[in-house]
Amino acid sequence: MTEVLATLRADGFDAEGVSTDEEAGKLLETEEFGVLIVGGGVEPDSRAAIKELAVKRGVRRVIDGALTAPFDAYVRREFEPLIRETAELIHAQPERHPTAVPDTDKNGPGPS
Repeated sequence: MTEVLATLRADGFDAEGVSTDEEAGKLLETEEFGVLIVGGGVEPDSRAAIKELAVKRGVRRVIDGALTAPFDAYVRREFEPLIRETAELIHAQPERHPTAVPDTDKNGPGPS
C-alpha cells in the first residue's frame, strides 16, 4: 500500500490508505471520496461490506486492486486513468460530490 499511495501522491492525487476493515469504515464515514481502491488482500466478506458502505457514502467508483509489480507502473496504467475519468465526472456534476474538484495543474485532472 505504501508504494501505491506514494505513486498517487507523486502524481498529484490526494490519497489515504488503511489496513483494517475498521479503519476503512471510519474513513468512509468521516470523509468524502470520489474513488475507492480495495486492495487485493481484502477478504471477500470485508470487500463486499466496504463496497456497500462506499456506495451508501456516495463514492463514485470502486476499483478492485490486484497489483502486479512494478507497482508504480501498474498504478499509473490501471488506476490513474479511472481516477481521472471519475474526477472529470465529479467536476461535471459537483453538486453530487462537492469536495472532489479536479486538479488540472499536474498531469491532467485528478482529485484534489
